Amino acid sequence: SLLHEGGLDARGVGRQQLRISAGAALDLEIAADVTGAFSAPDVRAEMAAGADLAELGKVAGEAAGLKTGVRTEGKARIRGRVEAKVPDLRAAPAGMTARADLGLEAADVAAVDGEGRRHEIDRSLSLRLAGSWEAKTSTAVLEALKLEASFLSAEGRGGASIGKEIEIRASSLRVRADLE
Repeated sequence: SLLHEGGLDARGVGRQQLRISAGAALDLEIAADVTGAFSAPDVRAEMAAGADLAELGKVAGEAAGLKTGVRTEGKARIRGRVEAKVPDLRAAPAGMTARADLGLEAADVAAVDGEGRRHEIDRSLSLRLAGSWEAKTSTAVLEALKLEASFLSAEGRGGASIGKEIEIRASSLRVRADLE
């Protein structure tokens, strides 16, 4: 099912809400607050999606006409916030800025082969990505990268400008793996 509610007034101000539901397979909600939509858009949106990986695999496989002997199991959830601003819509994307903070959590992820054998992928997995983009200076910044899984963890941050001057900001990446 799909549900959309919202609108914009004459000043380009409003709220948009979207919900997509496919039973246990997928539940997605997006809410966006908009100001200045017709001249200098400023959008702040939040989203959340949850999925039962077994049910999602069935729906996606049927829709794509796929027939495989492997299926997935587990639960996944994505949450995020995105902000974007364009100071002058007539000059877009020249002054655009964007910021995003996204997180993924998955639990009890496994693959089940055609003979019913369950192969655990991970009991608990989390990923967070946060960053920004500034078009005026062509600057991308990775504010946070954090991955936690049973056999691997990683943390990183950094950035680069590729405008008139090329600049690589102080960056770091640390990865720990348990491959035994």
